[in-house]
Amino acid sequence: MLRSMTGYGTATIDSDQYKAHIEIRSVNHRYLDLLIRLPAKLTALEDKVRMLAGQKISRGRVEIFINLEEFGSGDRTVKLDKKLLIGYAQAFREAEEVMDLQCMNREALLAIPGLFVLEEEPIDTEKIWPLLKEALNQAFQALIEMREAEGKRLEADMFARLVTLEKQIATIEERAPVVVEEYRRRLTTRINELVATPPVSEERIATEVALFADRACITEEIVRFNSHIAQFRSMCAAYDSGGIGRKLDFLLQELNREVNTIGSKAADGQIAHLVVSLKAELEKVREQVQNIE
Repeated sequence: MLRSMTGYGTATIDSDQYKAHIEIRSVNHRYLDLLIRLPAKLTALEDKVRMLAGQKISRGRVEIFINLEEFGSGDRTVKLDKKLLIGYAQAFREAEEVMDLQCMNREALLAIPGLFVLEEEPIDTEKIWPLLKEALNQAFQALIEMREAEGKRLEADMFARLVTLEKQIATIEERAPVVVEEYRRRLTTRINELVATPPVSEERIATEVALFADRACITEEIVRFNSHIAQFRSMCAAYDSGGIGRKLDFLLQELNREVNTIGSKAADGQIAHLVVSLKAELEKVREQVQNIE
């Protein structure tokens, strides 16, 4: 099943001491672009989170938000920055020499930034990792399920458009021999109008028509076009967990190349109109492929 690159997943897990809450959001991106936001006390686990994400997702811009709540107050201490306090006291005395100021009170001390520092006991990241990993796995599973549901809708839309493409190329294939015959009639009529006597031989006309037919032959392009369509379907059906978005995009480039060649070879108004329709439909498929992992 195809996966879209757009999705959202969340999970919350409690233990006796902690509660881990994970949110994961993903959108389109050419490669895997990870943005991990976690508390400063869990910074040591960023590499593990990044490695786990790489195992789950192959493409997309993925934002991972990690929040850890600790039950109970834990071991906390408040420390005073004595050097900072001395500096403020000295500055305050100097200010009093200039103008009449009230004595520094407790509220003023508390308002001094950085004077009191709250220190917490460091978290054992190795101990907390199993809890975070389980929460991450659940969040990634929810994300993947949403991406697969969206991928299913994308696949249905693209396959419907592939059917339209096949019908249009079949119409072009039916039209191609008619173009040669119409050229023969136009050429014969034009020559007869320009040259009354002596009449141009049928052999000469047949030679000119054969040259035109060779230049306008689009059989190889049609065969390759249909082959690319079949390969597109088979790649989607064989999709497992690795990203195939770039491969499908390459196939669409090849399909566009065949269509452009058909348009340049077939000197016919009806085929030219069908070529425009083919390119428009291929562009719609390409827009959907841009969303596929």
